[in-house]
Amino acid sequence: MKVRAIIPVKSFREGKGRLSTVLGVAERNALNIELLDHMLSVTAAFPGASRTIVISPDQVVLDRAKAAGAQSLLDFAGDLNTALNFAAGHAADHGADGILIVPVDLPRSRPRDLQALASCRHGVAIAPDRRGIGTNALYVAPPDALPFRFGGDSFKAHLAGAQEVGLKAEILNLPNLAFDIDTPDDYREWRRQDATIPVKGDCPN
Repeated sequence: MKVRAIIPVKSFREGKGRLSTVLGVAERNALNIELLDHMLSVTAAFPGASRTIVISPDQVVLDRAKAAGAQSLLDFAGDLNTALNFAAGHAADHGADGILIVPVDLPRSRPRDLQALASCRHGVAIAPDRRGIGTNALYVAPPDALPFRFGGDSFKAHLAGAQEVGLKAEILNLPNLAFDIDTPDDYREWRRQDATIPVKGDCPN
């Protein structure tokens, strides 16, 4: 099974806008770089740096991803689901049997979490957020098997989408993937408890 990871990223300056009440522009910029670097280190361990696709409208983001060994795709759409469709098509055109969509703001994610998703018995596996509302990671095989519905209440939307196309979706409640940085409280909790966790040596293979 040839799996590709897809990481959609806003610009470093615009990402994590909800944290503007606790972080200034420069601090959010630094945080977004930190989060991308972490996720790139995770996907470098699984499924591999060269099998990671970063899609972003920001050339600075793309240059950083390319320097880490990932593939870079420029997002012309300005819409997350449209951008993901484009990236999924690119992955399929380059031989991918399945894709892992991983948002950048998962600071506790580990390579073994992505491997667990990619090892599912069905064509779709969803890792919901800890509130049971959002989709924090998504595995789809083949890459075009499921319509992407990221946005409000995307967990239920992806479950419904899988049912509509006749696929059984496996739900994986993985604590590391359930935690994302969405609100100032999430950010404070992360910084207070663990901050950045190195992933070196955590390769599942």
